[in-house]
Amino acid sequence: MENIKDENIDFWKNHASYAYEFGVKSNEALATLGDAVIGLIVVEYYYNQGLTCGEITIEKSKRVSDKYFVKIAKKIGFDKQLRLGSGMEKQDGRNNEKILEEIFEAYFGFKYLTEGLEKTRNSVIDILVKKNEP
Repeated sequence: MENIKDENIDFWKNHASYAYEFGVKSNEALATLGDAVIGLIVVEYYYNQGLTCGEITIEKSKRVSDKYFVKIAKKIGFDKQLRLGSGMEKQDGRNNEKILEEIFEAYFGFKYLTEGLEKTRNSVIDILVKKNEP
């Protein structure tokens, strides 16, 4: 957690194309972490609600999905905050579903590392469960 504070504070916005072009850190590893954190939080939430294994699996498949992440990323405005390299910008990268999925996951990976599990849990539940429907 210490070295993340020394990094560019908002590198979760940096797509790999931008990172390569400008020699900064990309959001790729954060996206992997964020995906795991989101999955844990969603499963834990439904487990604590008393759902069965099958019900938890169904809810997780709806809430922890690429298409749902893209929908929410656009709604939140992550497509506008995204930093892309010039080539990816020309290829309409802001509308690329894989890139939008990654920035959404990277945001929560970053939030987990900088703010901890409890604040991240509250945000994930609020955004993915309470305020939006897949």
